Amino acid sequence: VHDRLQGLQEVALQHDDVRVEIITGSNLSILEGRRIGELIAGRPPRERPDAIFAANDLMAIGALQAFVMRGTIRVPEDIALLGYDDIDFASGAV
Repeated sequence: VHDRLQGLQEVALQHDDVRVEIITGSNLSILEGRRIGELIAGRPPRERPDAIFAANDLMAIGALQAFVMRGTIRVPEDIALLGYDDIDFASGAV
């Protein structure tokens, strides 16, 4: 994971308009994703990211739940949201 983050940060440094922020969670759960989603949703709109790349799909689902519960952030219109591991639930096939 650290190699991927390092690569992302190196690419971001090559572009003045790209900034990478890493928010570390305590675990890879839906509840932790919701907690981080709440942190992001609580920011003023200008301070929110354009995209979130969650460490796994459970965290992405949790962030999505936080956004839906608040009703102030639309995915993908306001923030693009990506998970990482393609669990069946996240594919919409369930």
